[in-house]
Amino acid sequence: MNPWVLALHGDLKTFLVGVVPYTWIEPQQDPAAQGTADARAKLEVAQGPWRLDVQHAVSVVQGGQALGLAGDVTGVALTAPEFVDLTWEPDVGDELVIRGRTDRLMFSIEAPHLTFTAGRQPISFGTGLVFTPMDIVNPFLGATIDTEYKPGIDALRADVFGGVSARATLVAAWVGPLPIHHPDVDPSFDDLMLATSGGFTVGTTDIIGLLAYARSEPVIGAGFTGSIGPAGVHGEATLTVPAEEAVEDDPFVRAVLGGDWRPTTTTTLSAEVYVQTFGAPDPSGYLAILTGPRYARGEVWTAGRWYAGVMAAQEITPIVDASVAVIGNLQDQSAVVAPGVAWSVANEAVVSAGMYAGVGARPDSISLTESLDPDMLANSIHSEFGLYPIAAYLQMSAYF
Repeated sequence: MNPWVLALHGDLKTFLVGVVPYTWIEPQQDPAAQGTADARAKLEVAQGPWRLDVQHAVSVVQGGQALGLAGDVTGVALTAPEFVDLTWEPDVGDELVIRGRTDRLMFSIEAPHLTFTAGRQPISFGTGLVFTPMDIVNPFLGATIDTEYKPGIDALRADVFGGVSARATLVAAWVGPLPIHHPDVDPSFDDLMLATSGGFTVGTTDIIGLLAYARSEPVIGAGFTGSIGPAGVHGEATLTVPAEEAVEDDPFVRAVLGGDWRPTTTTTLSAEVYVQTFGAPDPSGYLAILTGPRYARGEVWTAGRWYAGVMAAQEITPIVDASVAVIGNLQDQSAVVAPGVAWSVANEAVVSAGMYAGVGARPDSISLTESLDPDMLANSIHSEFGLYPIAAYLQMSAYF
């Protein structure tokens, strides 16, 4: 008889973020700070072919709640749509948020060539690093600092394996109308996602495909990962047919092509180029994208059409690593620059620090009254990342 396996562990992460906002709508905002603590307990129980995983996270966010930094930028204290409400959040005032969320509650059972998983679990598709067109379920923003835990959603999933080179994943999930938990939203068929993703290996290249029906929209995609000499390459593309009520009238394409190379054993270089054909052709159209439904529900996080990202990571010493990322909008010559450093202070503890800053043409300064005119507000924007603030962060993570 197979023995029982029981494991209990967890982690604690804290963030301190300071922001100098760039405000073009008067009055000007003052610099602000926000502190976040996120504690996660993880229980694993297994016996023979079945396994139960449970994770509960408790987050405390203090100060500057309106900045939206706790989730979008840090990557902790995130929520997600819930078919079954497993989140609690007491009302403690505007300057403090306390939230508990069961982020994983999944039961899985293995059989020959098949693994079936039911419950709250993370769902991801595709090969992209910064730009992820195939990841149609709550993707991270490109500048997210900590992407260790993608929020779980309520889903049924089957992973099928055929030999050593063929595999397929079938998913039915409730993805909700918004990328956050909202207890007052009633479940609807329009917020369901049905998807199948599969692939096979040819030589050293993995070929993958995606067929989905997400929020009443058909999505078809394909991608690959492989290598050219010493460099790794990857790419993916999706074609989406908008729903009848969507803003877009015509099907649109999102595609990314990227690569990575290790010139030395301590240096890693990565780059990606990305296109989304429904994006605005000039800055005056950005506001419509940024206030539209695809941005609101977390499906996309960029407003233009052409982008590029370059990332570099360097091991300074065996316990200190440095990195820098530059994500640029090619059509308006704006960018986000994000340098950082991480120090492994102990076997199970890491301290990280860094910053991110928007670089590009700043918007025109307008009054609150002028901002009520949609055309004046839209025409005051001259670049996408010129809207971004300057922010610095300090993160501490401990695992047990």
